[in-house]
Amino acid sequence: MSFQKLKPLYLKINFPHDWEFIELKEIIKSHNSGIFKNKEFYGKGENIVGVSNLYDNSKIDGQVFNLVSLEKDEKNNKILQEGDLIYGESSLVRTGIGKTLYVTKDGAGTIFAWHTRRFKLMKMIIPIFIYYLMESPFIRKSLIARSTTTALTGITTKEYFGTRIPLPKKPEQQKIASILSNFDKLIESYGEIIEKSKIVRTGIAKKLLSKGLSHKKFQKIKWYFGKTFDIPKEWTYENLGTYVKIISGKYFAYSDFVSSGIPVLKIDNVMHGKIDWTKSTFVSDVFMKSHKEIILKERDIVLALNRPITHNLVKVSYLSKNDVPSFLYQRVGKFEFNSDHVVKNFFFIFLNSPGFKSILSRILIGSDQPYVKTTELLKQQVAFPSDIKEQQKIADIIEAYDSKITALELKKKNLLFIKKELMQKLLTGQIRVAV
Repeated sequence: MSFQKLKPLYLKINFPHDWEFIELKEIIKSHNSGIFKNKEFYGKGENIVGVSNLYDNSKIDGQVFNLVSLEKDEKNNKILQEGDLIYGESSLVRTGIGKTLYVTKDGAGTIFAWHTRRFKLMKMIIPIFIYYLMESPFIRKSLIARSTTTALTGITTKEYFGTRIPLPKKPEQQKIASILSNFDKLIESYGEIIEKSKIVRTGIAKKLLSKGLSHKKFQKIKWYFGKTFDIPKEWTYENLGTYVKIISGKYFAYSDFVSSGIPVLKIDNVMHGKIDWTKSTFVSDVFMKSHKEIILKERDIVLALNRPITHNLVKVSYLSKNDVPSFLYQRVGKFEFNSDHVVKNFFFIFLNSPGFKSILSRILIGSDQPYVKTTELLKQQVAFPSDIKEQQKIADIIEAYDSKITALELKKKNLLFIKKELMQKLLTGQIRVAV
């Protein structure tokens, strides 16, 4: 097998000699930009896909984006059809420049908006193959390298359609596209299973955290705004402070920070269920002796005290062995248990529940940077099983679902990695397909 190098793609890749090299514009039948409407026209009417929607989706596949009110003549030449390709002419982030989507049969009929451009291909080209090609790592690198940042971060029509692409014969295009499409279907099936599992997990957790296990007698509890709810008669309804106290972190001066050492756990590091050290700051290990009270340990539970709810989830995390030792910084709170009347993993599940989020939302102070007053939080009443064996059984059931979902997410992540590697090899001819 012989290969040739394609210099304009910014990468030293060898391609098969029987592949053709052309500019994308040579296979374009037509193209046009999307429709512009003022914000007052949005909210009802036609399904319209905008540039911001491109980065969260892989295909236009029947999903409802925004809705926009349009006159009949405004829709002329702005309706997507099966096999069309659409790309973003601008992006909020540089890595999203020129993001390309393929329109499926179910996606036909969607309107496309300003700052997106639809293009149609000549008949001898397989559209979904071009979609995979334009989303391949080496083409994406080429598009980003040729982007502009004058008014908006984006890529001009001339640069996008001037992209040099490797093009095998139509039967090979079809086979490559078929392989990658099947891979996408497998990945999508995992995504659907994960979403269904999350829905089931949420329903079971809601039931177990309010009704418990096999209880027959219930008591009415007063809730906020005159509402009531039922809990098992054997459960207790106490202030949160009955079970835990909250230790707040300490301030470190700017001069205390060093390039490496013991990490300092700040609000930005507390995510939904886990710690994220992408933004890391460190202090010297000399503070280990003077700041013993804020040294974090494995399985500690921490809560962000400023903006504790983001993306409709509570920013509360378990610390793993990879997160310690670390220091607790100001405006992050650590839960310490007052008694053995609550099981730690049950308590963590409770903190991630809609019920706790509701309590937290009600007592937040401020609007721009809402924060938690710990003394107020500890006054809030919570319903817990009085039997710690029941707490543990509830935690075990919910954690079994969590483990299943985590395993599925890992499989999906691995499939995405394999697909990326496979795309690179198929679309550069390093792996040839039989046709």
